[in-house]
Amino acid sequence: MHSEKFDSIIGEEEKVKINSLRGSLCKQQDIFTKQDTESANKSLFANISLSARTVTRRIEDLSADVKISLKELTRQFEFFAIALDESTDLKDTAQVAVFIRGINAHFDITEEFASLIPLRDTTTGLNIFNAVKSVIDDFGPKLDDLCGVTTDGTPTMTGTVNGAVSLIEKEMRMLESSEI
Repeated sequence: MHSEKFDSIIGEEEKVKINSLRGSLCKQQDIFTKQDTESANKSLFANISLSARTVTRRIEDLSADVKISLKELTRQFEFFAIALDESTDLKDTAQVAVFIRGINAHFDITEEFASLIPLRDTTTGLNIFNAVKSVIDDFGPKLDDLCGVTTDGTPTMTGTVNGAVSLIEKEMRMLESSEI
């Protein structure tokens, strides 16, 4: 079959045809070689360890992206609620976890962890209020649109005069909002 096709080619024309076929064959083999090389490179990169600094930078970049996305969502809230939880870490630093849940004009509900704020001084209602207000200001929903606050029930959260919830209500009254 091949002989019928190529027997008529002789001399210089035969050399040109052989070189042409050889070039075509090499190009076809390059496809397989390239895939093998890429696979080998993938396994090489998979085994490269990253420095702690590089990993930290990448985590910080991812965190910033998530925060930007959450800010975009919270700025579109028609109404929102927050959940607050005061706790102490292993080094006895008080901290407040702030979760935010809201609904936009299209009735899409978003519920996310917003921030974990260390309380440097004391865990008074005022300190917690200031921390929560900074999170709300940072993320952008209007305090007027706050419709609920859930807490862990500690006196610093629920105190009738100086509790964080009472201070939030006072702030909302100053803004002439409805009470929560």
